[in-house]
Amino acid sequence: MDEKADFSDLIFIAVAAIIILYIIMLALTSAVIDPYLHATNRYVNYFDFYENNNKTNKIYFIGNSYTEYGVNASIIEHEINYSYNVYNLGVGGDTPKHRIVELDSIVRSRPAIVVMDMTYGSFRNDDQFNYPQLESRFGLVTDRIKLDSITKRLFNTTELNCIQKNNLSLLAYKRQYIIPGSRLALANLLLSLKITNIAFLGASMPREFKYKSYDFPNLVVSNKTAEQYSKNGHYKLNGEDNNNIKTFRHMVDVLVENGIYVIIINMPLNPKYSMWFTNETRENYHRIVTSSGCPYYDLEGLCVPMEFRDHGHSNVFGQQNITRKMIEILKMEMSNASKQH
Repeated sequence: MDEKADFSDLIFIAVAAIIILYIIMLALTSAVIDPYLHATNRYVNYFDFYENNNKTNKIYFIGNSYTEYGVNASIIEHEINYSYNVYNLGVGGDTPKHRIVELDSIVRSRPAIVVMDMTYGSFRNDDQFNYPQLESRFGLVTDRIKLDSITKRLFNTTELNCIQKNNLSLLAYKRQYIIPGSRLALANLLLSLKITNIAFLGASMPREFKYKSYDFPNLVVSNKTAEQYSKNGHYKLNGEDNNNIKTFRHMVDVLVENGIYVIIINMPLNPKYSMWFTNETRENYHRIVTSSGCPYYDLEGLCVPMEFRDHGHSNVFGQQNITRKMIEILKMEMSNASKQH
């Protein structure tokens, strides 16, 4: 009987310890980790932005780092007389399969116009899909992600596990931020006590997320030859559907069904790199984007080599050129968007 009682006591102690540890972790997450993530993590702030931006007449530019580097939303706002609030939501490495994870949040945020900046790489095959990038981008916000039934079928089990963690898994994933979160919390405490010498903490201080333009070096021009660009990994579209293409179509359908005006852009490429894409790839790309029925603008040849920092990322001169073109496009399309609403 004593052995049974001892075993029961051990089980009780183990369960109690797990519960206490869980409560402690919840408290740390609420008091230290979540405030740190909201203050410093770009991807957490995307969902904060969608949820908390209550402005009307919004234009979202979504796309990969070509958009991130190439679009100055502040200048666009000024040139359209602030008739819309414009935001650059470009993310490096973005594809439709990444962006569709945000689709429900985008729709609930109610932008008037979404400008989808696509590239040939946007429709690359699924075997080139990056699992670590998927988790690093969405692993901290899985409790805020909602996927419809069609979207779920576009992801395999491994991918879904990256973006659909249960509460315990999410809590465990966040534990890596206990130390940096504690440093920031302590820094904020010292600052509230008028103690400004906090460099010794090594704390990552809060960032301001405006999603207007990004502060990259003004002028970087690559000296790569055309032959070197060919080794940079261009993508071939062979006319067959893959999940990135299916995802793109579903995104457009959902946005349009919810009264959001969609404009599709083929982003500029460095001519030294652009030359390596075949006519077949261009024809298949054109078929994919134009079949959506949305306004489409092909800007692939807009910029000269000296307006790029590499194969597709613009420098300050390229950004100025691209931004001017985006203003021109929006001025033509805004009246059509207003009619839709």
